Amino acid sequence: MLNDFFNLNPGFKVVKTEDELLDLLTCADAISDIEYAPDSLAPIRPKNKLKGKTFTNVSFSKTELRGITFTKCTFIDCLFIGTKFISCEFHGCRFEHCNPYKASFLDTYINPEVFVGILDRKKHSNIGVGLFQQLMENSFKRQEPEHAQTAQYHFRKWLRFQHTYEYFHGEIGFWPYIRKWLPSFLYDHLAGYGIRVAPFLWLTAGWLLMMTAFNRLYWEQFDMSISACPGGIKAWVMSFYYTVVTMTTLGYGDIVPRSNAGMVAASAEALLGLLWLSLLASIVIKKVWR
Repeated sequence: MLNDFFNLNPGFKVVKTEDELLDLLTCADAISDIEYAPDSLAPIRPKNKLKGKTFTNVSFSKTELRGITFTKCTFIDCLFIGTKFISCEFHGCRFEHCNPYKASFLDTYINPEVFVGILDRKKHSNIGVGLFQQLMENSFKRQEPEHAQTAQYHFRKWLRFQHTYEYFHGEIGFWPYIRKWLPSFLYDHLAGYGIRVAPFLWLTAGWLLMMTAFNRLYWEQFDMSISACPGGIKAWVMSFYYTVVTMTTLGYGDIVPRSNAGMVAASAEALLGLLWLSLLASIVIKKVWR
């Protein structure tokens, strides 16, 4: 791991030419402790295709990497500070403890997920915001909707981490922080920012189970009036049906509460249902847009 996140660990040597670096990569599958000094790295075919290479404690800071295809390569403790990736491709690559501060991507094929976990959210939130914003814009321009939505999800998440950083460092007050942080936190954990479906499915299942149990428990207190109900229907089935009809705001009217407590509970469930429907609409719209 890098002792200083913005500098290579001691003991590195400076590689002054592109050919020198390519010779090292030709002779070995792993190189380490190197600072690449030239402004660009743009090897011609077939030397632009690197497969199964491992880079450890290597700096490509302020370097333009152009037209390189990395396949199953591993980058450990590497610096990409101000690095420009232009027309590159990354297939099955892995990044560990790397610093991509102000790195930019143009017409580059890369899955944003490869950068998940390389940054400390308490120390490097600004780096995460900039990184996933770049990845999002790159994927939009390349018309890669899946990668674009992945980058957008992590961008919004790192933006929330940035708000926390600003609050604890006295850059924003408590209430401005809460107004920014809380909606983002809830939207993420309840519906995955409308991008990831799993949180919404868990939310739906949890709400249905909880509200069904609640309605069954207080069924008598709610003084339910049942206008049309064939015999033999179990109480739990009836509670589940009433919960679904109320939360989806269908309002068939065949089962209605007559007590004050029941009416208040039904109103609250309907409002929760509207929130659930709005989250569902957000997910559907983003999936259709993709």
